[in-house]
Amino acid sequence: MKNRQFVYLTNVRDVLLDLTSSVLTDDQKLKISELLVETQKWQESGFIEPVELLNGTEEIAQIGGWELDLKTGKTRWTEQVYRIHGVTVGDETYLEKGLSFYAEHEQPRLLKLIRGAVAGRSFQEVLEFYDLEKQHKWVQVTARPVMNSEGDVTKLQGTFQDVTLMQEAFMELELHKKLLDEAQKIAKIGSWTYNLITGEQYWSSEHYRIFEIQEPQPRETLHQLYRSRIHPEDWPKMDHLVERASINGEDFVFDHRVYLDEGRRIKNVRGIGKVEKNHEGQPVVISGTCQDLTNLVQLEEKNRMILHSMGVGLWEYNPVTQDLVWDKSMYELFEIDAREFSGHYAAWESSLSANAKETAVKELAMALSGEKNFDTTFEILTRSGRQKFIGGRAVVKRNDRGEAIMMYGLNWDRTRDVELEKAIEVEKGKALLNAKMASLGELAAGVAHEINNPLAMIMGTIPLVQKKTSDLIVNNKLEAILHAGQRIEKIVKGLKKFSLSSDPTEKHWHSLSAILNEALISTDSKVVRHKTKLQLEIAQDCQVFCDPLELEQVIINLINNAVDAAKNSEANWIKIKIFQREDQFAFMQIYDSGSGVSHENAEKIFQPFFTTKAVGEGTGLGLAISKGIIESHKGKLRIHFEGPNTCFEFELPLKNYEV
Repeated sequence: MKNRQFVYLTNVRDVLLDLTSSVLTDDQKLKISELLVETQKWQESGFIEPVELLNGTEEIAQIGGWELDLKTGKTRWTEQVYRIHGVTVGDETYLEKGLSFYAEHEQPRLLKLIRGAVAGRSFQEVLEFYDLEKQHKWVQVTARPVMNSEGDVTKLQGTFQDVTLMQEAFMELELHKKLLDEAQKIAKIGSWTYNLITGEQYWSSEHYRIFEIQEPQPRETLHQLYRSRIHPEDWPKMDHLVERASINGEDFVFDHRVYLDEGRRIKNVRGIGKVEKNHEGQPVVISGTCQDLTNLVQLEEKNRMILHSMGVGLWEYNPVTQDLVWDKSMYELFEIDAREFSGHYAAWESSLSANAKETAVKELAMALSGEKNFDTTFEILTRSGRQKFIGGRAVVKRNDRGEAIMMYGLNWDRTRDVELEKAIEVEKGKALLNAKMASLGELAAGVAHEINNPLAMIMGTIPLVQKKTSDLIVNNKLEAILHAGQRIEKIVKGLKKFSLSSDPTEKHWHSLSAILNEALISTDSKVVRHKTKLQLEIAQDCQVFCDPLELEQVIINLINNAVDAAKNSEANWIKIKIFQREDQFAFMQIYDSGSGVSHENAEKIFQPFFTTKAVGEGTGLGLAISKGIIESHKGKLRIHFEGPNTCFEFELPLKNYEV
């Protein structure tokens, strides 16, 4: 008897497992099988009844069984079905009202399923359900027809399981999946997984949409379609990255093009791959995303085109690795071949002029440390030796510790702006100097007039007195007075000329040595006062096309600077040379015995308001104005280093040279 009962229960077990195979977990199936094996032992010993076994099995699986006799119309429930309905076990009042427990919209569907089962079709459905206490639930109902020997359906047997938690979890999962799919669609980001062991691939719906492939696709077809859409030029790099990820477990980021409609349409896609490894450290799965960046890339290209047309270059700098990335405009701006660019910070620093290097490097360091923004102008020297001024601005990206991890910036050519600013400063200086000279000129004119009248009387009287006396001592004194008067005449002549120097004059051909002699009259008092020895070496009387007053102003400024530089030296001398070269240019060189000008200051000395003199002794405009005057005469003014002494040298076109 007991063996027959166990065979019956084993059959029940098989029916349960068969009907609920899709809803039972592996753990539940294992527990039921183990329970039956143990129960067989206990039952053979007389310690357990078959009904107890059935109830225990139902409780573990949380599944009840039901049966409908189609001939009698009688329904039977197991204990678990009563519990799920919230009905007292054995209370048959509700057996015939089972349909009323289902949500109203579910009842027609359930009736249709039952009719199908009566016709011989099994079913398995999850339905919305309310128990006796109106507690909302989800139940899975399974049914299969039982036929007699003649093939007629006489009964319906099935299972009844509370799957509320499972269904709610499933619904939440579906909601999350829907939200994720919607988020991916909005962001144009698709996700994918590639199993390196099995070769299986998973693509999200958005991933299919990005590559415009119909969802779903078999593995082999999907790979072929995917490969056909990658731009042919991008495949070698893609293969290389996937191979390194598969072998070395290296993550990757890959920007590539999606080739559509035989190249008539191209998308720009960024792929990111992350490698998962097993416990032995071997790569087993690559997961990642693909984002459609087409609109962003097109916008960037448009912006780059605009910036390029404006001469603006973009760059990014990683202060951790020292990597420097330039766009096309940067190479043109710095006049560097992209093939020769090292992609390192040193490439930028090496392009800086000696004058700008210290300041520019310091400002970059201060921007990285957060002391100030990077907004500056620095000077560079191109490989052809061309001097350029570059404007620069940048923003710094930092980590959560405030450390600089990336710098993004732009550069543009400010050479014309800087030169214009310098020219404006020079013109301001000239205007200021001219205003001073005009005021002094008026004063000089008045002084010269007042001195000339008594001086004329003195100079006219001395020769008469000399004729009336033969006293040697008196004649010597008169001769000294005469020389002093002649010196005063020169000074007065210089004052009269100075009074006219603010008036504009036209350029003509003039003797350079004659202009020098006129300048020496104005500087003679300073040379004598500081006891400076003056040496002149005039090789040729060069004719230059110039405004003599402007050129004299330059020479006076250079001689005065030379006297200031030499006055504190032990030798205390200045030397002036005039000569010509190749019948094209006239040169004037003014040497002094001073300590000289350093190479560092030599690059700054012609800049407006730069001076090496003590505070109050110089405005810093003299050399800047002089340089402007010489350049307006088609010439050049520069420092010529020769031995321990410094020489200021200017060159001007000769008379027979085309101006």
